[in-house]
Amino acid sequence: MRGVGYFFDGLSLVFTPGIRRFVFIPLLINLVLFAGLTYWVLQQFDGWTAFLLSMLPEFMVKYASWLVSFVLGAFILVSAGYSFSIVANFIAAPFNGFLAERIEIAASGSGPAPEPLGKMIVRTFFREVEKLIYFIPRAIAVFVAALMLSFVPLINFFAPLLPLIWGAWSLAIQYTDYAFDNHQTPFKDVRVAMRSNLSDTLSFGAVVMFVTTIPLANLLVIPVAVTGASLYYVKQFKGRS
Repeated sequence: MRGVGYFFDGLSLVFTPGIRRFVFIPLLINLVLFAGLTYWVLQQFDGWTAFLLSMLPEFMVKYASWLVSFVLGAFILVSAGYSFSIVANFIAAPFNGFLAERIEIAASGSGPAPEPLGKMIVRTFFREVEKLIYFIPRAIAVFVAALMLSFVPLINFFAPLLPLIWGAWSLAIQYTDYAFDNHQTPFKDVRVAMRSNLSDTLSFGAVVMFVTTIPLANLLVIPVAVTGASLYYVKQFKGRS
């Protein structure tokens, strides 16, 4: 449960003096993008479900409709929340980097080496691109695998767990990487480090994913997740990167 604890430790810090000024812009970006994305997903869900069912033999539609809706809902829960985070994080990446740096200094007394603002903005942009190249094809593969397994008797009840586990892993990496990236740790090394502490990584990512689905609370998820993930970095990885 340490991963869950880091998230709530981040929640307790996010509005403290010296920290909250780094929260406002990511929070505003979060508010605008999440409202738009939620409205669009709700408008499209029935159409997406009908399209998937139209690909099945007619005799299966009656029995598979609830399962297709469930798997699609689990996938959307993960992908919509993460897609929203992708766009928001692209825009807010430099601010998230500043926030991660401030939390690291507050928690450990030291931070990354100083860096010119322009160089940091360019570096964080390309880091987000690198993460997208890693995340997108794997997310598609996870969805396809979950959809195929949903038609296998007995196993089909566990099919929605695949996108949920993948979502937890992705979100944990997304937010913890800001602290790693401040120290210019290669992204492949970040994945190795977080895989070595998998239970904390998945529990942290799972609580971030869960809070993303809660109205109003999800508006705070990016700054709280960055703060909690930076504490996770300090406690578990600082000095190893």
